[in-house]
Amino acid sequence: MPTTAPFSVVHLLLLALAPPCIRAQGDTAWSCRDNRPCETAFISLNPVFLDCPNAPNPQHISWHYLNLTEKYSKSVAFIDAKGAVKDLEQKPALRRLASMAKLIAEDLKLKEPLVSDLGVFLCQEGDKVLAYYEIDFQDVLKLHVSYADLRQETLDNATLDLGDGKRLEIFTQWSEWQACDRCGSLGERKRVGFCYARVLTSSTKAKSPLPCGLMKLKLKLEETGELMKRGPELRIESCMEECVKKQDLGKNKETPILLLDTYLTRLHEPVELKCPRASIYNPVCWQKDDNLTTRLDLLKANGRHSLDNQTGGAVYGISHAFPSDAGLYRCYANRSMTGVFTVELHTLKPIDPPEVRQGYLMIKYLLVALAVFLLVVTVMKLSKDSSVKKPYRRVRPRLAEAVHSEVSLGKDVTFQQVPPASTTEEPLVSDTKTELETM
Repeated sequence: MPTTAPFSVVHLLLLALAPPCIRAQGDTAWSCRDNRPCETAFISLNPVFLDCPNAPNPQHISWHYLNLTEKYSKSVAFIDAKGAVKDLEQKPALRRLASMAKLIAEDLKLKEPLVSDLGVFLCQEGDKVLAYYEIDFQDVLKLHVSYADLRQETLDNATLDLGDGKRLEIFTQWSEWQACDRCGSLGERKRVGFCYARVLTSSTKAKSPLPCGLMKLKLKLEETGELMKRGPELRIESCMEECVKKQDLGKNKETPILLLDTYLTRLHEPVELKCPRASIYNPVCWQKDDNLTTRLDLLKANGRHSLDNQTGGAVYGISHAFPSDAGLYRCYANRSMTGVFTVELHTLKPIDPPEVRQGYLMIKYLLVALAVFLLVVTVMKLSKDSSVKKPYRRVRPRLAEAVHSEVSLGKDVTFQQVPPASTTEEPLVSDTKTELETM
């Protein structure tokens, strides 16, 4: 697959004082037109770049956060050119925000923002505000996914009666289509949509729409109703593009990387491979060995393989691994290879439950105790047997006395030749009859 510009996250542009139009691709940092305040939406748990335009010196830049859900709150700096601000111990929400934030030059990257991070983000040089963002992070768990090739429908518009002749229109504001995830063969492309709302009246012109979370705060609506039920959308369709020598998919905000990794798993265990620099905001493509794949291919196959919708296909999942799943997996973000994973299946000894392991341990202890007991009994028995053996006496003194008595009586004495004694220094015989032949 040809490679061009590496990944940088999608960022959307809501044109001020004009009908809402969101720029598609997350290849550049999200920025405001003419440095005006921006009111926009993103999808939670997906990385976001916020631009700080016209920053004269990145070393003097700091980013501040204002929580719109808290009364009388003030903007507080949480990151600057030196890194996360230190004195945030008493502010756990800001401390968490700082831990997932990163400055790339003067621009801010939020790795995995939460729905609760709804609020104002300010880029400042000292007391001077250079960028102002009011952001609604919409819940990725409410993401509605539809496939055009399967004729699945997107969400319909909805209305909410506000009383006094006012109605709230709730709809999906779509980004432009992202680039096809590959060229030279049939691929897929996607676009994201966000929940927006605007107030309609019979006598006046409709006001500019706002992201649903910001509209809910502005109108002080309750925690129920259509605004709380509706979430963002993801639309996917097939595409085909010719390959060209050079394609500019956007401004690179981060240093290009290529992750090489080996994933060891066991039979029937789940597998998750995460593609670096990929998200719901940019084109993502996966390849297994020599075969490029699409979401529809995986849906029509055995169902064990899938691409995670909440990250726009950035996570390749296998529900339970088989030997045929071993191999080489490559991923491409913005048509640039960013990850290579070698999946290996090992036949490992299964892990027993704790109660089984405890039973095995008790049996082991009992066997050791039994072995020690048998050893002690055997030693005691051998000791007892050796203590009851008949005593032995030396034969030479008695033999010498017998010979002396025979010689003293004048008899001829002859000795029968006997086998040589053992190699011990003095052979022993029992107290029974000593064989001695005399003539």
